[in-house]
Amino acid sequence: EAEQKARDQEGEDEATREKEALLVQLQTKVDDLGSEMRMKEVAYVHLDGELKRTTENHAQQVEEARKEVALRQKELEEAWAETAELRRELEAVQEEHGGQLAYHDAREAQAAERHLDLEKAHASLQA
Repeated sequence: EAEQKARDQEGEDEATREKEALLVQLQTKVDDLGSEMRMKEVAYVHLDGELKRTTENHAQQVEEARKEVALRQKELEEAWAETAELRRELEAVQEEHGGQLAYHDAREAQAAERHLDLEKAHASLQA
């Protein structure tokens, strides 16, 4: 009977050791999973921060590009306005010079006519 009790006790001790070994393995797995989850959380936070920075940078770049486009549009409109003003000035100068040319042409015609009249008068005086 004592041998039976000793064997039973040894069996119970062996079962207890196996349970303790399983508990240690399970605790190790839990610890490993916890560590893995913390590393994944750190990676997630890092990636989330990087995504936010990238998104903010992209939004800033888009805003800067919009400002640049607006500036170029304004410069283009100013250039067109300046071109129109220069065109009006050119047309005014051309009209003025055209009028002056017509005036000079008329004066030349009058001078030529007078010259012919004087030549005729001179010829008639000589005759």
